[in-house]
Amino acid sequence: MISCVGQQAVGGMRIQNGFVDRTLPHFEVNSLTPSAKGFVANSFYTGLTATEFFFHAMGGREGLVDTAVKTAETGYMARRLMKALEDLSMQYDKTVRNSENTVIQFIYGDDGLNPNVMENNDRPVDFARLSTSIRETLPCREEDTLNPTELRSIVKSKLGEKRFQDLLPEGAEILKEINEFFKAMAQKQAELINDIGKNSVEVSSLTWNSCRFTISQLNRFLDVALNKCTASYVEPGEAVGAIGAQSISEPGTQMTLKTFHFSGISSMNVTLGVPRLKEIINASKLISTPIITVKLEQDDNKIAARVVKAGIEKTTLGQVSKYIKEVFASQACYISIELDMGKFYGFDVDSLLQIYLVLTFLFFFH
Repeated sequence: MISCVGQQAVGGMRIQNGFVDRTLPHFEVNSLTPSAKGFVANSFYTGLTATEFFFHAMGGREGLVDTAVKTAETGYMARRLMKALEDLSMQYDKTVRNSENTVIQFIYGDDGLNPNVMENNDRPVDFARLSTSIRETLPCREEDTLNPTELRSIVKSKLGEKRFQDLLPEGAEILKEINEFFKAMAQKQAELINDIGKNSVEVSSLTWNSCRFTISQLNRFLDVALNKCTASYVEPGEAVGAIGAQSISEPGTQMTLKTFHFSGISSMNVTLGVPRLKEIINASKLISTPIITVKLEQDDNKIAARVVKAGIEKTTLGQVSKYIKEVFASQACYISIELDMGKFYGFDVDSLLQIYLVLTFLFFFH
């Protein structure tokens, strides 16, 4: 702002016409110059002109109104959420129920885990970080390194113990993750041994900081992992409804009310922030910007993707043409179209038929 205040915006757009075909009576009719549409070329140091000051005040006013309106909107939204969810709690049978003992969820969040104590990738244990921590705090330099076969067999027998089996059935995924982590460690060790040689000192130095495990380190690793897994479940009696209401409404107070603008992407003008939250909570039947994202079963094939696209979207002539142009000659005027035959591959029969009919119509019209 030392050099230039810049473009002023109201409602995510440049200053719109407030008078007949112009923003202010100081400009010419239908004027589209930067200064006429709210661009402030001056700085606060050089001083704003009268029209620039007026446009700057328009942009500033929107921020003040937005703050005032947002406070009321988010406050009311937070209150409704809390009143709707305040009686939801975790029960001893791992279900979430309300004050009438009606089951809302059979397992809280489908996994029963507490988001507060999650580590990497929303899982209870970040195994890579835990192994590094144990390797540093418990070096066990005197102990022998477990070879890949020993590592796999000891982990398998340890996971069969009652303390780990008590995690089932909810902890099946966690046990699987532990097993896969040590399987990857054993495989890494085996690859190093194959690459360098069984009795090489290099193997020892390479495995020391990457995949070395002794029996003490392994026991410590499994103990810590088990404690983390046990502590990661939501306890019975937890007011999960109130926590859920706060988890939505508190970030809502930090949002700006009008977050519509994606820089340089006109098609991404979707409803976001507080207005979108309101639509979800009110269960609005008519939402302002309906949009759906569909994941393809075969998402690595461009031709297959174009076939799907052609099946659900109408194909316009412009999409399959190299150019469409009007030609005004001395004897006649006509529309010249050159089709891009390479683009036809992947379009369905209906789309091609539509294009054929358009071309036929243009031909007869000419």
